[in-house]
Amino acid sequence: MVTRFKIKWLGEGEGVLSQWFFEDGGAVQEGDVLCEVMQDKVITEVSAPTSGKLEVLSAEDDELESGQTLGYILCD
Repeated sequence: MVTRFKIKWLGEGEGVLSQWFFEDGGAVQEGDVLCEVMQDKVITEVSAPTSGKLEVLSAEDDELESGQTLGYILCD
């Protein structure tokens, strides 16, 4: 099973992916903080919705829109 995770925020505009805390292909557990996204000087943490192997789609410093998919978690 594959679980997609994306960024959501209130308001308009874009954000920037500040930092990943796990490498692409790394094992993550449900609730782990995967990355931080900054929008209008506010940092939002994105947590893993499930456990599995992380597949990253967005790189650090990428500009993001609300609702954009950041990656997938591949579950066994």
